[in-house]
Amino acid sequence: KPEFIRMAVRHGATIVPFAAVGAEDGLEIIADTNDIVNLPFGIGDAEVAKSRSIQPARAVDTRVTEDGGAEEIFLAPVVIPKVPQRFYFKFGKPLSTAGLYEEGFSKDDEAVQAMYDEVKGDVEEGIDWLLRRRREDPFRDTGFRVFYETASGGKQAPTFNP
Repeated sequence: KPEFIRMAVRHGATIVPFAAVGAEDGLEIIADTNDIVNLPFGIGDAEVAKSRSIQPARAVDTRVTEDGGAEEIFLAPVVIPKVPQRFYFKFGKPLSTAGLYEEGFSKDDEAVQAMYDEVKGDVEEGIDWLLRRRREDPFRDTGFRVFYETASGGKQAPTFNP
């Protein structure tokens, strides 16, 4: 949703599109929020009640949404750690919003949507690029990278050039 654009414009923040690949491969999700909520014998209901009793981190209570969306409940997923692969990060071109609030940018829904689409496109393009580069990286697997770095006296395994 493009609301983060309005928030950035309101505060004159610089938006930096950011793409990351690899962290999601470090865990196998066994049960997510929906799975936990639907646990039988009142277990799911008890977990939801426990979640609701925790002080929300946001100033706005997201349990009641203006757009009619589902209640936002945080229940930590049940996960199993896996041997992680290398992490890859890509920062996009910074996008300044300085002065846009004073110009009334936030009230122009089409302009806000266009900026959102631009940032979203940059992030998606960055993820696609990182996934392609990861497939080409001979040191993406932890075991081979550790072997290389140990055998080379602690020298870091090479990474790709952008």
